[in-house]
This record gives sequence, structure tokens and C-alpha cells, in this order.
Amino acid sequence: MKIGFLGLCSFGMEYLRLLLERGLNVAFATSKRYPAAHIGEFERSFQRMCAEGDVPYLGARNVNDEDMVDRARDVDLVLLGGYDGIIHKPFIDAARGEVYNTHLGIIPYNRGCYPVVHALMADDVAGFTTYRLTSAIDSGLIVHQNETTIWEEDTAKSLYDRLCDIVVADFPETLDSILAGWEPREPLYPGQVYHVQGMPNDRWLSWEWRGEFLLRFSRALHFPPYSGPRTRRLGSNEEVELYAVRFDETLPPAAPGTVIEAAGNRAVVTCVNGLLTCTDGGKTLRPGDRLESVVGPNGARDFPIALRYDRDRMYYEGGAPIICR
Repeated sequence: MKIGFLGLCSFGMEYLRLLLERGLNVAFATSKRYPAAHIGEFERSFQRMCAEGDVPYLGARNVNDEDMVDRARDVDLVLLGGYDGIIHKPFIDAARGEVYNTHLGIIPYNRGCYPVVHALMADDVAGFTTYRLTSAIDSGLIVHQNETTIWEEDTAKSLYDRLCDIVVADFPETLDSILAGWEPREPLYPGQVYHVQGMPNDRWLSWEWRGEFLLRFSRALHFPPYSGPRTRRLGSNEEVELYAVRFDETLPPAAPGTVIEAAGNRAVVTCVNGLLTCTDGGKTLRPGDRLESVVGPNGARDFPIALRYDRDRMYYEGGAPIICR
């Protein structure tokens, strides 16, 4: 059996390791299609693993290119271990439909971009799905699903890492199913949501949101080395990266978005229902500063995210922002 491998990420590294340990014939391996800051630590190790396993390493590739489609015709199945490009029908057909992806969300409940971010935003269901790919994004017959609890202190990074660990632990059994024949599974959860490219609210904070939601928003956007939540002073274009780390529900002493205290990298800012202690990496805020609230499509700014959460959360309806309180 010949296997094509499209990667890479932390669990993709372990996918390839298991394939080689089992003595399976990996005909080629790629990196991601697009640059990604968080995979730098894996790239060299991945290349070394390919070299030691005599696997042709093709680097960052668009698998829809004609030569990649030709390669797909010459393998029995293709496994994705972190590939980030959309795979079109000619490649899937060339591999006779035997293309399998692992998505870090429960499909079809949480499809599309940044599923871990959106699971945290909604304080909802976190998990992953291994499925047989179709030309529809994050859609296909399910081979395996699993889930994990979202902890109160979770950030996008900690939840992502924990999910990757579960993916790796489950992969031997998942691989056995793919190789030996499998019956499609029913989704763990009903419903279908697709999240488009881009960060929720383009990473802008609104101090009109409730404090509980601002904490979730900050944790959901914490994934070093990527930029996190941002704000700015009224009348200024200078962005300030600001993470909410503690919320105290109380009658706010000033209008939402007012800096009450600031010392070192800590600032206390009012929101609609209390006080938020925040970390200010740039140490730029001062007591009395007024911070802008940005929500939804707004003039020159374009927010491509259609968010709909059921409880104390923001959602957009017909392009207009609504705040649930």
C-alpha cells in the first residue's frame, strides 16, 4: 500500500511517525500550503523524519496543481496531518476518494476556520473529527470523533494542545479502521455551523460586552505567537493588545471602556457590568484613558465573521451587531 501525506502540525508529526514505525510505504509528504508561525518548531524535525524514512519531502505545496494530482493517482490513500489548503475534486477523484482529514472540531457542528477559537468563544463543545474528505469543506463520512471538556482556565493554545494529544492517542485505532474497512459514524452533535476565515470581531474588544464574555474572548484569542485581542484609545489609531484575565461584577464607576487603574503591565478597565483586570503588554495605558468599543461591520472596517451564540454572547443578524445581555 502506498500512502500520500499532507501536513504538518504537532499531531501530523506523530501521524507520520506511526506510519513509518509500522513500515508503511509513504510515497510523498508535504508541509502546509500557507506559512504558519506556530509550526516553525516542527518543520525541521518533520524534514529530518522524512529523510530518515526515505520519504520524498515536497515542502509547501498546492495539492491541486497538476503534478500533485498525478501523485494522488499513484497512491492508495492520502492522509492529512495539518494541511491547510482547500482540496478540490480533481485531487480527491485521483485518489479514488480515499483522502482522510482530521479537523479539530466536531463536524458538522463546528466546521471551517479556527474551530478551537470558536469552541472557546461559545463555551461549548470541543473535539475533533477524522473523516473522508469531499469537495465540500469539512464535510464527509465520519471515521472517528472524540471530545474533551473545556476547562475554565483554557486558552486557545492550551485547548489546541490537549486536543492534539487526544488525536495522537486515538490515531492508531483510527488508522486501523481506515486500513481495514470502516462503517461511517453518526455525528456526536446535531446542527451545522461554518466559520469563515478571520478572527472573531477581527480581534477588536468591545467594552459594551459583559465581563464574562470578554474573559472568554480573551482566552479564545490567546495563541502565541499570534496577535491577541486589541483595543485603542478614543481618537487614536494606535492599537493596544489587551487580555482580560479577571472579572469582578460590580456597578462600574465610569462609562464602559474607562481605564480606572494602570500599573506596570496591568490595567483595570470598566465594562458594561463591572471591572476587568487586563494585561497590557505594551504598558501604554494610563488611568483616565477611554477605550473604543468596536462591534461588527463598521464603515471602513470589514468583519467577515458571522457569529451567533445562544446565551450571553454577541451575534450578527443581517449585518447588524446585537449584544445579548
